Formats: sequence, C-alpha cells, structure tokens
Amino acid sequence: FTMTAAGDNETQRTTNPEADDDAAWSPDGTRFAFTRSSGGNLVIFIANADGNGVVRFTTDGGADKQPTWSPDGTRIAWVSN
Repeated sequence: FTMTAAGDNETQRTTNPEADDDAAWSPDGTRFAFTRSSGGNLVIFIANADGNGVVRFTTDGGADKQPTWSPDGTRIAWVSN
C-alpha cells in the first residue's frame, strides 16, 4: 500500500495471497522492488509505480529480501542466504 504523508489516499499496489514486503522505490519513483513470499520462498520482484508490470527479478533458490536501488537506479542489491 501507499498513502500520502498526511495518511490518506491509501492505495493497494500489489495483490498476493501470501506476503509482499520490503518495498524499495527506484530513485526516479517509476518502479519499486519488493520481497514476495512465493511458495514458501522469498523472491525479489519489480513493479511499475502503479503496481502493474510485476516481474520476477531474482531466480536463485535462496531467500532473497531487503532490496535497495543504487543511486542512479541501474542496479539493485539485496540480502540472500
């Protein structure tokens, strides 16, 4: 979900029956990376700012979480086991 700084206009950005966490906005605000629980595994996904265009980013078998964008928005770092 997102909302204004005043705490209104709450908008759901993702839909997943499990969990979506750790959202990190790209520096230009056009996309966000997030951790999704998928079949019991944690995977990094990227979506457009409106929540559409969701694509899987990580493909390894580890638990991937806490994505963060480089200042220029060309790379993403994350924690994995």
